Amino acid sequence: MNENIELQVQIIIGLVALAGLGAGAYKIWGGFKIAVKNAVDEQFKDLSQTLTDIDDKLAKVDKETTKNFLVRCLADVERGDSLSETELERFSEQYDHYVKDLRQNTYIKDKVRKLKAEGKL
Repeated sequence: MNENIELQVQIIIGLVALAGLGAGAYKIWGGFKIAVKNAVDEQFKDLSQTLTDIDDKLAKVDKETTKNFLVRCLADVERGDSLSETELERFSEQYDHYVKDLRQNTYIKDKVRKLKAEGKL
């Protein structure tokens, strides 16, 4: 009977040790995942900032290129040149992009309004 109790105690001690090892391994795994995540975040922080900078620069180039096209067309119309049907369609697309997508409201909008009122656009 003593042997039976001793065996049961050893089994219980073994199970407790096994549970402790499992809990320790789980805790170590959690720490490892956090360390890896922090390392990856640190490595990609510069890349993320670079992508943000590129996106900002592209947005500025888009805005400035759109403005340049619109100003060029408006100058042509003011000088008395007429836009072809295709040029006028493209002007309208770019103007809509300028006002709606880029949310710009500047002298270009005033000039378009004036030229439309004069029947030149």
